[in-house]
Parts: sequence; structure tokens; C-alpha cells
Amino acid sequence: MNQVRCFRLAIIGLGEVTNYYWPALANREDLTVVGVVDCDRQKVDTWNNHYPHCPAFTSLNPLYEQVNPDAVIIATSSSSHYTVAQEALSWGKPILLEKPATASRGEWEALIEQASQAQVPLAIAFHAAFGAEVLWFLEHQSALEETYGPITGFFAHFYDPYWVDGILQPHAHSLISSWMDSGVNALSLIAKIVRNLELTQSYFTPDLTDSNGKIHSQVGFRFATAEGNCAGRGWIETHWGLGIKSKTTDLQFAKTGYELRLDHDRQRLLLTDPHGESSILADLTTEQPRMVNHYQGVFQDFRNHLQQGTDNLEFAQTVHHLLYSAYESPYNIQLKQKT
Repeated sequence: MNQVRCFRLAIIGLGEVTNYYWPALANREDLTVVGVVDCDRQKVDTWNNHYPHCPAFTSLNPLYEQVNPDAVIIATSSSSHYTVAQEALSWGKPILLEKPATASRGEWEALIEQASQAQVPLAIAFHAAFGAEVLWFLEHQSALEETYGPITGFFAHFYDPYWVDGILQPHAHSLISSWMDSGVNALSLIAKIVRNLELTQSYFTPDLTDSNGKIHSQVGFRFATAEGNCAGRGWIETHWGLGIKSKTTDLQFAKTGYELRLDHDRQRLLLTDPHGESSILADLTTEQPRMVNHYQGVFQDFRNHLQQGTDNLEFAQTVHHLLYSAYESPYNIQLKQKT
């Protein structure tokens, strides 16, 4: 009987997202955390007091020298991903990097070039694409389009209450902007659902933080439908200032007039007929938080990549190209107005 290989992981960054890592990794025999790093000395001391057999460090070199992991997970603030990933790549170990991979296109292109030269697999943790409702839809997409016709439109709304009473909440500063944080989530699942996704225009509402619009974004797309005889259209909206936490994606089937809502918060799918009558197509709610479900999928996918010596870089390049292009000419309406 073949013994299952257990890959030894190091985690860099003990931020909020890692709270979902631990239950997602629990009871796995093929992945185990053997060391962590965080620049916060208090976090490191607390960790070492609670988990003496899994050492924590305040810098990267001692982690590599003393632990020598099989792979690295980077969960630092988004703005620091590039610098941390650069150093981690020098170890020659496969990397799982939280989304968005970097804060800019220039950093992203430099990072993937470095990964290519080092011949190190670099995977991106697109957790939203592993939502139970997303996976269910992808499994049944062919049958649904055969019944209701091709998808001809989508509207994704990703809202978080990070802008409260005119103040950006402290933890949101590290997320860069609602587009970089939530937009990449929406892109990662939409790019799984529709083919040949292309930008048409983008708008970032100016706000009190800066004129680039950290709080609110609206980005338009076109795509090839399954039948290929017309172009589909879609929008992604992200917003931090509505005071609500809500994430949904509506898919339109114009041929029959049906609409399917992927409710990402409730992990369910709601089908609405042309007369406005709705019914639950699938309810995938579990007792554990949806984000834990997401990261169970992320880690299983990463485990598969580790076993095969591969990564998801090709898909990640598609998503990040769209992510950064939304800020650039000729798509960004504000830039058009300035020229």
C-alpha cells in the first residue's frame, strides 16, 4: 500500500485570512504546517507559547534555515506580496500566494518572470472560485445551458462594510481597494464560467481617500457565448460604502428568459423564471463558515499541484491581466476624460 506523502508547509503572515486556514487544514494527513513567520513580535511570542512544536519567527531566513519546508504559503498584506514572494522564490520551493498576487501589473510581470527563471511553481489562492455554489454550477453548467440556453449576461455585486461613517476601517488599508480585493474574487469565478472575457470599460468612483476610488468600482465586460453567435455582456461592481456584506452573481439566459443567482454568502443557487417566480436550485449550506469551505478547496488544489509539480499560473495571468487593465487606458473612463 502506497503511503500518502505529507507536504510540510510554512506560512508567512498571520493575518485575518489565516483564521480560515487552520480548520481547513485540520485532519489532513497530506499537508501539515511546520513553521510560521510574522513581523509582529507579540503574535510570534503568543504562537510559540501555544504551539512550541511549530516554531514562529519574525523574519524569513531563520524559518528557511531551521524548518526547510516543502512549500510556502504567503498570506501577508497585499501590498507586501511582491517583496515577500521575491525572497521566498529564492528558496526554490513551490509557493501559494494569496490574491491579488501583487499591487501592480509591473510587480506581477516581474514576479512571474522570476518564478519562470527559478523554475518554481507559483500558484495563486483564488478562494472565491472554490465556493460550493460555484463548484456546483460548474459541474452542472453544460446541462443548465442545454436547458435554458447559453449564458448571455452576468452581474456580480461584491459588497463589504469597510467604509463606515466616512472612515476606512483599519484592516481595509492593507487590501488596497475594493476592486483589488473583491474584484479579483469576482473575476476568478466569472473567468471559470464564461469564455474569452474582455474588458469594455471601468469606472472608479472618486472618494475621500483618494481620486482613484478605493471604495467603489464598476467594470464592464463582453464575452463569447456558448453558441458563439452573439457577444454576452456583464458587469462587476464592488463597494465598501453601503454598510452591508453581500456577494452575489446573477447569470442571465436570454434565450429562455431565466436567471440564476449564485448567492455566495448563503452558498445556494436561486433560479428565477421569466414570470419572476423563484425557486432554490441547490442549497449547499454547511455548519462551518463558507470561507473554510473555500480554503478546503484551495488547499486540495494546491496539494494536487504539489504532487504533480504544477501550478495555476496560466489562469492567474488571465485574471490579473483583467484586474490591472481595469485601471488602465483605454478602459478606465476617468483616464479617457483626462486625455
